Amino acid sequence: MATALRRTGLGVVGDMPWGTHFCLFYETKQDFLDTIVPYFKAGLADNEYCLWILSKSDPLTREGAWRALRLGVSQRAAAERIELLSHEEWFLRDGDFDLRNVMSIVQDKLSRALARGQAGIRVNGGPAWLQKEKGKDFHALEHAFDVFVADRPILTLCNFPLATSAAADILAAARTHHFSVARHKGVWQIIHATEPPTDTRSLTPRELEVLTWVARGRSASAIAKTLHITKRTVDEHVSNAARKLGAGNRTQAAVLALLRHMIEV
Repeated sequence: MATALRRTGLGVVGDMPWGTHFCLFYETKQDFLDTIVPYFKAGLADNEYCLWILSKSDPLTREGAWRALRLGVSQRAAAERIELLSHEEWFLRDGDFDLRNVMSIVQDKLSRALARGQAGIRVNGGPAWLQKEKGKDFHALEHAFDVFVADRPILTLCNFPLATSAAADILAAARTHHFSVARHKGVWQIIHATEPPTDTRSLTPRELEVLTWVARGRSASAIAKTLHITKRTVDEHVSNAARKLGAGNRTQAAVLALLRHMIEV
C-alpha cells in the first residue's frame, strides 16, 4: 500500500499505518467533536474517502454533524469525498443488526473510493449501543472489522460515551481495538489495550527493523527483498514481535511499537 502512514488529525496519536483500528472514549459532546472533526478533516486533506456513521449513541444528529465539519458545500456536492450514514443505514437491515450487510457496505465503499483514485477510506462509528444490547454481535463486528482492515487502506475509529459505559464495557471495548484514546473535559489520554512488555529491549534489532517496514506499509515479500532475507523469516520476526508486544496481528504490533516510541518512520 502506498503512503502507509496516515495523519490521524489527533496530536496525541500522530501518524498511524493503514489498517489501524482504534477507539475513542469521550465525556462531552465537545470532546467528541474535538476528536471526530479533525480526524475527518485530515482524511479529506489527504485524498481519503470519509465515512461517518451517526449511531443512536452519538451526541448529535446528521445535520449537526454536517454543520460541525464546516466544509462550505452541500452534502450532495461532497458525496464523493465524505458521506454521513444513519444508524439504520449502516447497522440494520429490516430492523435487525446484519453483520454481513455492514461488511458488504464497507467493501463497496472501499472499492468505489479506490476506483475514483482516492488513497483509501476513513471510517468512524459508534457501536456502544450494540455492545449493550447485543454483546455477541458487538464482538463479532469488531473482530470482523479488525480482520478486514488488516493490510487494506482503511483507518477505523470507533467511539464510546463515558457517561453510559460501565467499567466492564470500557475494558471490553479497549480489548477489541489496537489501542484507545480518551478525552475527558479537553484532556487527552492514550489507553493501551495490552500490557506493555516488561522489557522492551527484548525485541531484537531485526524485529524492530521489520516492524518499521511494516509501519511503512511494506508487504512481507517486499520487506524480504529489501532486507535480503526470506519471506518466512520476515513472518517469523513479525510473529515474535507481535507476541512480545501482546499484539493480535502485524498492524497492531506496528501501532503499539509506534505508540511506545520503539520505532520511528
